[in-house]
Amino acid sequence: SPPHPAAPHLLSSPGSVRLLALPGRPLALPLVAGGGNQGAILVWDLQHPDAPVTLGRHDNAVNDLAWSADGQLLASCDNQGAIRLWQAATRTETGALWGHRGWISSLTFVGPGRLLASGGYDGTVCVWDTEAHAVRQVLRECEGPVRDLAATCDGQYLAAVSEKGNLVVWNTATWRAEANVTGLGNELFSVAIAPDTSFLAAGTGAGEILRVAWKDLVDGPPGRAASAGEKPEAK
Repeated sequence: SPPHPAAPHLLSSPGSVRLLALPGRPLALPLVAGGGNQGAILVWDLQHPDAPVTLGRHDNAVNDLAWSADGQLLASCDNQGAIRLWQAATRTETGALWGHRGWISSLTFVGPGRLLASGGYDGTVCVWDTEAHAVRQVLRECEGPVRDLAATCDGQYLAAVSEKGNLVVWNTATWRAEANVTGLGNELFSVAIAPDTSFLAAGTGAGEILRVAWKDLVDGPPGRAASAGEKPEAK
C-alpha cells in the first residue's frame, strides 16, 4: 500500500546532524540546511533529498544555523568564534565573521535585510552587516553567556537570554535596551517571540516556560517586567 501522507521522508546524510534550519515562508528555494559535530554544513534540495551538498566545513562542532528572510543567505557558527556565510543559489561560502571570544551559541537574522545577530559565551551580542562583513554593534547588557536570540518578524526588536537568567530586549532603531529583566533565578536557555508580538516566551533550566506580555516589556521603564523577586508568568 502507498505510504501515509504524513509518513516521514528521510534525508540521507553522511554523518550525524544535530541542527536543521528551514528558510522562511514562502520558501525562496526548497532547501534544508544542517550542521553537526563534525563541522560540516550540509544542504538538501527537497526535490533531490538523497543527494545533500556539503557547502563547507567548520573546524569544530556547528552550534547554530540561520537563514536570511529571503532564503538566499545561510549563516553558521561554532565553538571557536567563527561565523561563516553561505550563498544558497551558488552553494558557496561568501565570507567569515570574527568578533566573539570563543563559543558562539545563537544566530538570528534581524528583519528583512541582511543584518545578523550572534550571541556568545563571552556575554556579548554582535550585530553584523553581512554584505560589508563588518560588525555594526556590540551589545553588552547580558549578564553571563548568551544562550539564545530571537527577533520580531518586522526586525524592530531583538531579544536575548543569558545563562545567568536575564532577558534583554533592544530596539533595533537605536540599539537601546528597552527591557533588561533580571532576578529570574534560573538559567535561561531559549527565547521565542510570538509572530504577532503579543508575548515573549523563555525556557528555563528548571523546566519552566516563562511567558511575558510584550506590552510589559517595551511599554514601561527597563526592568519593569520582572525586577528582582518578581517573576513573569510560568507555564
